[in-house]
Formats: sequence, structure tokens, C-alpha cells
Amino acid sequence: PKPARPWWRAFLLMLLRARLRRRHVHGTFLHRLLGERLFAPQLWIPNADSAARGMAFGTFVGFLPLPGLQMFFAVLLCYVLRANIAAAVLGTLLTNPLTTPAIVWAQYKLGRWMLPAVRYVDTGEYVLAGRSFAALKPFLLGSFVSSVVLGLLAYPLTLGAWKLAAGVIARRKRRRAEDRARH
Repeated sequence: PKPARPWWRAFLLMLLRARLRRRHVHGTFLHRLLGERLFAPQLWIPNADSAARGMAFGTFVGFLPLPGLQMFFAVLLCYVLRANIAAAVLGTLLTNPLTTPAIVWAQYKLGRWMLPAVRYVDTGEYVLAGRSFAALKPFLLGSFVSSVVLGLLAYPLTLGAWKLAAGVIARRKRRRAEDRARH
């Protein structure tokens, strides 16, 4: 008897069957609006570079305070800069309802820690706006800084994870080929 497939393979096959295909979108309003760039392989077929760029864009947008709009802006960045959309959406999911309270607290603390340096550089031209957003200023500063830093870190980390996974897959294939040759 054939061994049962792991649950995640069935889930992955279901996702692959449900993915957007060229023949479904060709000639639709979306195709007329966005043009042929919609079918660029970098957007849909992951490779090391496009997946790393997508993860970086998704992480950057995911840590910005844009509730409900993070995936939209991540997909928009990927469309404009030709990065992998699936990786970007995955990057935005780093901030989810379970992790958001801790992330918001950390961003606020980071902003409070950095605020004296910003006040030193601030020219004072926006005094009225500064008073209006005095309570939000540490959070906004912390969220912007953390999104930039984590977005920049996501690129090399994703590239490293991709290369590590490719090495593991290559070793596994090599072992299987050696086992088949022995038998």
C-alpha cells in the first residue's frame, strides 16, 4: 500500500490548484487595468531574489501601522518593483492579531527611546502638528524605524533560508539517488 501523504502536502496541492492562472485573468478588467506586467514571472514564480524582495516588502509594510491595508500595499509594491507576491503576503502576516500587541508595545518603546534624538534634529517648524500627535509620535517613529530595519533584515535572512533549504533538498535528492543506485 502507498503511504499516506502528510497533511501539508494536500494543503499545498489545494493552494496550487486554486492559484491565479493566466487563462483566468487574460482579457479581464484586471488585465486591462494592470497590463502585461501582471503576468511577469517574478510576481508569481518564486526564485531566491524575488522571494527575498517580496519578503522584505511584506515585512516593511507589515510593521507599518496600516490596519487592513498591509496586504494591499505589499502587493502594490511587489507589482511595481517585481517581487514575489506570495512572499510579500507571507511577510505581512508576521504582524497578526496574536503578535500585534507585543509589536505595538515594542514599537512604542523604541520610539520613546529614539525621541530625544529626533527632537535634537527637529527644526520646530511643525509645532502645531507635533502637539496634535504628541501621544502618537513615539509609536509612529518606532513603527517606521522598525519597519525599515526589519524590512532590510528580511532580505538577507530570506536569501539565506532559501539557500539553506535548497541545500537540504539537494542533499535529500542525492541520498535518494544513491539509495536507488544501491538497490
